Amino acid sequence: MKRCLFTILILALGITAPSFAQNKPESFSVSPFIGGYVFEGDQDLDNKPVYGLRVGYDFTKNWGAELVFDYISTKYTGAGTSESTNVFNYRLEGLYHFFPDTRIVPFLAIGAGGQSIDYNSRNDSKTMAALDYGAGVKLYLTEWLALRFDARHVLAFGSIEHNFEYTAGLSFFFGSPKKVEEPMAEQRKEETAAAPKIVVDSDKDGVPDDLDKCPDTPEGTKVDKDGCPEIKEIKAAPKAEIEVERQLFEKKRVTLLVQFDFDKAIVKPEYCDDIKKIADVMKKHPNLNILIEGHTCNIGGKEYNLNLSQRRAEAVKALLVNKLGIDSGRIATKGFGFSHPIADNKTKEGRIKNRRIEASIDYEVKK
Repeated sequence: MKRCLFTILILALGITAPSFAQNKPESFSVSPFIGGYVFEGDQDLDNKPVYGLRVGYDFTKNWGAELVFDYISTKYTGAGTSESTNVFNYRLEGLYHFFPDTRIVPFLAIGAGGQSIDYNSRNDSKTMAALDYGAGVKLYLTEWLALRFDARHVLAFGSIEHNFEYTAGLSFFFGSPKKVEEPMAEQRKEETAAAPKIVVDSDKDGVPDDLDKCPDTPEGTKVDKDGCPEIKEIKAAPKAEIEVERQLFEKKRVTLLVQFDFDKAIVKPEYCDDIKKIADVMKKHPNLNILIEGHTCNIGGKEYNLNLSQRRAEAVKALLVNKLGIDSGRIATKGFGFSHPIADNKTKEGRIKNRRIEASIDYEVKK
């Protein structure tokens, strides 16, 4: 149970199974920030706080661009003076994001622009070109809000001044296609074609497992439409012999039902024991395979829910493979979105029941 809880904690952080927080393509962002700015010594400018704003656009999950503007109110201390001075930085940066489908998204940045220094008392100013490079990280709090931390090395060309900027701020995201909860009375009822079902035939007798009444028959054995060995007619009490053979085995079924919170694909600890039961059966019967079916309620768009249901199925598979030692090749997953409800989506209780995964295994044991 402890190992399962640890795995779920990792999933919650978005390392293996992200939920709604992630870097989104085709989205805009606005990021106010505050921090510190360090000037090279021979500029004779005091190190002071920096205030600014970033406006960005993500072309893909990985690649984005930002316009950056910031301001430093400082003092010029050269030539024995101390005069109020304003410094303005403005640049265009390109960003590359790592692990864009997780809550914690680190990135690299490089850009070019300019730096303007206004010496107020002298009514004088100078402007120079600037390059910068650095890194940062976004910590998503919700789908559209993230904490952000940045560090930049700024090269101001004139006599090539080396400045350093470190900031913290908030990023607000908007503009990307998102799920929308439609009023229940106005939701369209789409005719959804049944998704193709994965056919599993563990004993290779030509009868799918879900129809096979006699699983694990030896390979090459002739079977009937129910997957049971064909019995040749014999003259001496055939019925008695068949009954004796069938009485040697007892049919068993183990089922799995895991429910999820709204818009989440994180397995809750209370289902760890149920998942382990499935793993125990699969270890005892190495010829058995399993299909994990993911489902959602009907809040949100069709494509979004198909993706969410697939991630729910993959989250359970990850526990079976990574922590319980089941070969990934024995586990198939399929997301059905909201096309296979088991309860009424018009009620809160019904929607809770529909946010689930389902799986079952039929097998036989000797009495």
